[in-house]
Amino acid sequence: MQILPSVKVKNRFQALSQNSHPGPQHGTEDSKPGPKDSPGTVEIQVKEGSNIEQNSRAPTHREPPVRKSNSQHATVDKNVLIITDSTGRNLNHRRLSRDQSFYVKKLSQGKDIADAKDYIGRTRITPKTVILNVGTNCLAREAATTTKTGLINLITVTRTKFSSAKILYSPILPRIGDNSFNKNAQTVNAGVKKYCDQA
Repeated sequence: MQILPSVKVKNRFQALSQNSHPGPQHGTEDSKPGPKDSPGTVEIQVKEGSNIEQNSRAPTHREPPVRKSNSQHATVDKNVLIITDSTGRNLNHRRLSRDQSFYVKKLSQGKDIADAKDYIGRTRITPKTVILNVGTNCLAREAATTTKTGLINLITVTRTKFSSAKILYSPILPRIGDNSFNKNAQTVNAGVKKYCDQA
């Protein structure tokens, strides 16, 4: 058994060897003079052949396991990824799935197709199914043909990013008492459906 000298450490449970005694650093509490037996001074006994290496510090925690993709970025596996605008603000992924296999990305109020496209480009989630519930905000302020083109482009980007996933599109919902919006929504939904049927 080897007894190490008393050393002053920040972590009372951190073992230091004789060769790894850190010198005082300016601007830290260790550089301030204090009593020899002040709190934080601890005498540690290390048995030879133990699991603690005398020339290295024992780890204080264990990193959680992560899955690495080919690009060496950490990824998160989910069965279903839902990307929705404010029409899906009341969706609760905890109620959709008890095993937390659903993830709901709620875009901020007023966000549109471009924001959904941006999220898809940077997310590290690797889903088996993607549900797109966007387009309402765009249709409220632009022509139906522009919204349709934007949605088709979004679906294309989603299929490219998640090539092995199933892509589902949720049609734009009608608004009560807004005949003009509802007519444009029907046009957009029909155009996106036609594209999906041919893809």
